[in-house]
Amino acid sequence: MNHALFIKSAACATAILLLFPSRTPAGLQWEQTEITVNMPDGQDTAQIAFPFKNTGAQSVAIMSVEVSCSCLKFDPINKEYAPGEGGTLNLHYHGGVRSNAMAYKVTVRDTDTEKPVTTLMVNVAASTSFQIDPGSAGWQAGTPAATRELLFRDVKNIGAKPVAAYSTNENFTVEITPRHAPGEYAIKVTPKSTDVPGGAYIYIDVAYPDGKTEKTKVLAAILDPNSKKVLIK
Repeated sequence: MNHALFIKSAACATAILLLFPSRTPAGLQWEQTEITVNMPDGQDTAQIAFPFKNTGAQSVAIMSVEVSCSCLKFDPINKEYAPGEGGTLNLHYHGGVRSNAMAYKVTVRDTDTEKPVTTLMVNVAASTSFQIDPGSAGWQAGTPAATRELLFRDVKNIGAKPVAAYSTNENFTVEITPRHAPGEYAIKVTPKSTDVPGGAYIYIDVAYPDGKTEKTKVLAAILDPNSKKVLIK
């Protein structure tokens, strides 16, 4: 190749690169998308923080925040975040003391063209004699019907244990198996099918050494990506 032609071609290539630079999509990166809050005895409020940072090359603005329960409030957050800038979504929970875990969804919409919607999860459980974590089992509609395992823990070491479990929807089966650690049990929830969106309560009977039995529940759901509602049967 003629050296003069080669140099000219290289210069043209450089010019094209300058005219069409590589783009790094803007986007908010969240430190975590799921937080479990354990409520001490007698406490009915909690503060939850979801930090994030714009790791892209373009500014991103948060357009809206939606929560699945009125028990969650959030501080106004509607500013635009420049590349490298971070912030925090602060939530305030006020839902009363519960003996079982509950799961709440927070939907954040922003101007990121690559991922304009982010789903955050808040799990709330009272620190009573036992805990079940996470507080729900979920599957996206059409995904494999894999078993989800919830961990039961006797947090006060008083001999509390799950002895029976049943679902309000025949699409979900439940199995309780002891784990190696004392006071820990796996509650295994398996859907027969994930074809049709819908949910159920999984009721769990917890027995104590003195003969008393307490009933608690968790949520199992096949989630519809186009709807925020879950039909419980």
